[in-house]
This record gives sequence, C-alpha cells and structure tokens, in this order.
Amino acid sequence: MSIAPDDQQLLAVLPQEVLEANDTGNLPFLRLPHPRDGQPSLYLPYKPDPSAANGRKDGLLEVQRISPDAKRSWFLEQQVIADGSLLFLTPIDPLFLVIPLLVSLLSRPGKSANDVALEQPFSATLSLESAGGSRTDRFLPLDDLILEASRTDGYRLPEPFAQPRKEPEPDDAVRGEEWMGSGDVVELCRLGCMRTRLADACETNALGETASEETTFYRPSPARILALLRTKVTTLAAPETFTAFPSLAAQILRNGLDEAILDAYKGALDGDENKGKVGEQARVRVACEIVGGYLPAEVFQCLVASFDFSALQDHLEAQAAIAFAASHTVSNHSNGTADAPAVKPGVKRKGSGQGSRGVEKLKKVNTSKMPKLTSFFTKKPKE
Repeated sequence: MSIAPDDQQLLAVLPQEVLEANDTGNLPFLRLPHPRDGQPSLYLPYKPDPSAANGRKDGLLEVQRISPDAKRSWFLEQQVIADGSLLFLTPIDPLFLVIPLLVSLLSRPGKSANDVALEQPFSATLSLESAGGSRTDRFLPLDDLILEASRTDGYRLPEPFAQPRKEPEPDDAVRGEEWMGSGDVVELCRLGCMRTRLADACETNALGETASEETTFYRPSPARILALLRTKVTTLAAPETFTAFPSLAAQILRNGLDEAILDAYKGALDGDENKGKVGEQARVRVACEIVGGYLPAEVFQCLVASFDFSALQDHLEAQAAIAFAASHTVSNHSNGTADAPAVKPGVKRKGSGQGSRGVEKLKKVNTSKMPKLTSFFTKKPKE
C-alpha cells in the first residue's frame, strides 16, 4: 500500500453526473462571497454530458470541507491520503448567488428606491414596488448589470481567496486598491444557469417586437425575488417532503413544539382544523429557516414577514404559559389533603403524630415534688 504522491490530494463526494462530465477538469473553482454572511466560499461550475437525460447545459456546485478534530488519514484502494478532511460538492440553485448580486446593486448610492433606506435596500425597494411607486435605478443590458455588480464592495474578497485583476480599470485605481474577485463574478455569470436565474429575478424591458438578450434590458426586482423564494418554501414545506426527511420533523420539535401535534406537521391531519393550521405553519417556518441559510439577513426577514404565522405563534404562547404555570405550582399530595402552606426556607416544621412509648410514660410522671434543674446551679447559703 503506497502513500499518494501528491500531498494535496483530497477525498471528495460529488454527484455522478459531474464525474461523467466531459470537461469538468478544465473548469476552475470560483471564489465568491457566501450569500448569507459574505464570507469567502468556493464554487465549481460544471457542464454535464450533452446526452444526459435532464438536458441541462451547465450547473453549479457548492464546495464544503469537513476537517477532523485530530490527525486523520484516508485509505482508498491502494493509496493512503494524508489529508483526513472530506470535501462535499453539492448542487446549489444559482438563484442564491444571484440574489446578493442584485441586492448589491440596490444598495449603491443613487441606485436605491428614491435614494432612501440604503441600509435596507431590498425591503425599501420591495415596498416601493408593492405601492406602485416609481424607481430611479435604470434598466441595463445583462452584461452591464453583471459588470456593475462585480464592482460593488460586497465582492471585494480578502486574500488568499481572491486574486487581483491583471489589468485594473482606471476607475478602480481611484480607491487606491485593486478590486478582488470581480473576475470570478464575471466568469460565474457566463454560465447559462446563472443568466437564466438573473433574468428570472429582474424586471425586463425589451426593445422591438422580437425580444432577445441583446435587445432586452434588466433591473433588479425584489418582488420577483420574493416570489421565487416563496415558491421554494412552499415546495419544501409540502407534507410529502417532511415525511421523506425525518430530520425536518426533528427540527420542528427543537423549535419548542410538542410531540402531540407531530402528525399534523407531517400532514396527517386528524380533523382538528386548528392543529392542522399549526402544523402547516410550523412546516413553513422550518422551510424558511432552511432557505434562509443561503439568504442575506434583510431578504430572509422579508421572506418570513410574507407568511402568516399567527396560529403557530398562538400555539407557542399557550404552550409557554402552561409550562410556566406548571413550574410555579407547589402542591402537597402526600396525604391526599389540599395544598399545604408554603414552608419558609430555613425554618424547621414541628413534628406531628404520637410519640414513642417512653415519651408517653414520661408525660404521666408527677414532677411537682421534684427539684427544678436550676436549683443545682445556685449558690448554697452560708451557715
């Protein structure tokens, strides 16, 4: 058994269709901010075999690394892989990378709705769209939209995850620094799946009767983004999904709900309309939390606010009130009597009931002619 000659060799788990792809080995890893917290993350684009049954032209994988808590190695066939970590390459919907890209455009000065609420550009623009107000940001060709987004501060990644562009543009040099990571954003948006999702999440304005990518202009639309996310949550919250993944039901119980209503969470309603409504809203809440793991905080808050959780909230408050009352009730059921008065701490309670046989006999003794105990400790008079 020989040790692998390449010390950088790693063990990875990835979909079969990626292994069967023709040119996966020629595609570079892309360094991009994570959609939720902006931390540097790695993604791998791939192009499935054209003869694949699903007919997709390309896709995107999220790279996650699990490292052991101590020195470990992998034994694989006739090799020893010195690095004991494990890579997971899992498919990710490009929509999750599109959303922060478009939100970064909304947050730019002069690009938000009526130039207000720059700290919460998504919710501000969403409210403006819902009210039918006019927006000040422009429609742009798709390539220009991508280029502007790649230059925003959210895509400036620290070393060593990003490499400076070889030829920074003059407007970049004004800041005194080279832009990081924008080349990877542009490379990412060349994927067909990304361009499709970008178009789904934007308002469009086409020139002429025959619309094409060259004659269509785009503008970020929080309303469209929210509609796409709600569709994801609804699909994930379906009863058949929860029965297929037991971990989802376990997550519901961790949220403080009782097991008595677990069947309702799974969709097995027993005629109790209120219980069914609580179960439905509990599933939606868990689905929101799962989807929210790939959303900026502001977008996640808007997603949660778009659903009704009143029945779930009432149920949780009732459960909390019952638990509070039970923890503060002091009862004495030892002799079947009513509740006994509370005993102050540090005060001993007097005993009750009949004493021993010797104690009862001493109670009957005539002590009238017996000298008192204090008489033995007084001075005797002098004679």
